[in-house]
Amino acid sequence: MASKRTADGGRAQIIEAARCLFAGNGFHQTNMAELAARASVSVGQIYRLYAHKTDIIAAIIQIDADQRLAELQVISDAALSKAMPIRDAFEELARTVLNQGGEALTFQILAEGHRDANVAAVIARLCERYRELLRGMALLANDSLEGDRLACAGEILLSCLFGLGNRELSRPDLSVDDTARLAADFFLAALR
Repeated sequence: MASKRTADGGRAQIIEAARCLFAGNGFHQTNMAELAARASVSVGQIYRLYAHKTDIIAAIIQIDADQRLAELQVISDAALSKAMPIRDAFEELARTVLNQGGEALTFQILAEGHRDANVAAVIARLCERYRELLRGMALLANDSLEGDRLACAGEILLSCLFGLGNRELSRPDLSVDDTARLAADFFLAALR
C-alpha cells in the first residue's frame, strides 16, 4: 500500500479513521492493518507517529477536549465579562455538550481509561481543566462558594455535563433545547 503523506505525516487521517473504527468495532477489535487501510497510510507510518494504539486514543481525547474546552471557554468568558447572563451561559454550556455526539467512541475511551494508566492520566488532566472552568462559572452563580463547596460544585457540574453528553444512549424524549433550558435551571438551583 502506498502511504498518503500530508503535512502532519498522516496524523489527521489516522485519527479520523480511528474514530470511525473504534466507535464501530471497538478499540481492541480494531487491528492496525484495518486502521492503516482506512487512513490510507502504512502500518509502519502509524507506528512512527504513535508507539501504541493507546497513544491514538490519547490523541483523540486531547484533540476533542481542546476543541470542547475552547468552545466552553468562549461561553465562560462571555459570562465573566457580563456579556451573557450566567443562566444563559449555563444553557449554552448544556446545549454545546448535548450537541457534541460521539457517544459510542466516548464509552470506548472511558473503558480504555480504566484499563490503561496513561489514558486514565490524560483523562484526569483534561477533567481538571474542565473543573477549573466550571468552578469559575459556579462562582458567577454563587460568589459565596469556597473550599470544599466550590470543589463539589465543579464536580457536580462536570458529572452532569458528562451525563448530558451521553444522553442519546437513553433515547430521550426531550429536545436538546428543552433539556438545555431545564439543565440551566437545575444548575442555578443547585448552586444557590
